Amino acid sequence: FPASFFILITLCSDNILLTTGSKELADYAGLISDVTRLYPRFLPDADSVEKAKRLGLKPAQIICMQGPFSADINAALLKQFDCKFLVTKDTGSTGGFPEKIAGAVKAGYMVEKEVLSSTSYKVANVGSTRETLRWIFSEDTKVGDVSPLYECGNNDNLLCVMLTKVTKKGYYPWDDEQVKRYLTDAVLRDKKAEKIMAQMNGVKDLAAAGKVAGAVTDTLRNVSFSQSAYVNKFSAPEPALTGSITAQKQGTFKAGIKGNAAVYAYQVLTVNKQKGAKFDKKTEEAQLEQMATYNIFQSGILIQDLLKKADVKDNRYLFY
Repeated sequence: FPASFFILITLCSDNILLTTGSKELADYAGLISDVTRLYPRFLPDADSVEKAKRLGLKPAQIICMQGPFSADINAALLKQFDCKFLVTKDTGSTGGFPEKIAGAVKAGYMVEKEVLSSTSYKVANVGSTRETLRWIFSEDTKVGDVSPLYECGNNDNLLCVMLTKVTKKGYYPWDDEQVKRYLTDAVLRDKKAEKIMAQMNGVKDLAAAGKVAGAVTDTLRNVSFSQSAYVNKFSAPEPALTGSITAQKQGTFKAGIKGNAAVYAYQVLTVNKQKGAKFDKKTEEAQLEQMATYNIFQSGILIQDLLKKADVKDNRYLFY
């Protein structure tokens, strides 16, 4: 058991909901002087119940239940037995780990999972976590390790951290939680767009487009090639829509334009050209270059690129 677990259960006098089964019950019971704080949950097995009784647990403390357990059940048990601690193994989705975490949150506990980098300066949104960050990024800390108990914030927070995953330098793997979420959203968006575009196949005017399931209408004004059209209905800039519209003549109808937030059908109502305006290639190129330079500096892309090429390792977390 990690040293931080020893510290937590010995310094505190609150009840503990133990969901790791009956096999390790004796080990946990041996860590605390008052076993009346312990509420183990395991399968309804006579041998396990007798084992719990021999360890000094009363029948009212023993929870015999057959899973799976929902978040509501976990939350209810935490409240019913006034447990301030939930001890569990990271058993993944098949072992009900997400439901245990959700239950703890429903019962009013703060459980946070964070992705940190060496540029992070806080853990769990708590200040003064320098020592915690040093422990997290230490070469001696391995996946599965649990940190000591750190006093953080304005000496009003106790923080214990478990390292669950380390991503090596380079690109995130495709099965990373954030990457999977991004890819899933992108694929769902593309598939949905394909379905809507198929429904728009054969649509010849706005009246017909308005009959497509889920269609909404809006009017765009002052659309120009110099900036992306902003669709208020979806609060989204749409560069693909802008490029399509500015290439059409007045009265033209188009359907099946895939954007960031929707699939669009439109009709160009009016086209106004600026009087006396002439396209000057050099002026346009100079303006675009100026905008690109500004955007590069503002977004920090240039600095990040220089750091990457120079193979700079950010160790500021060791010293700030």
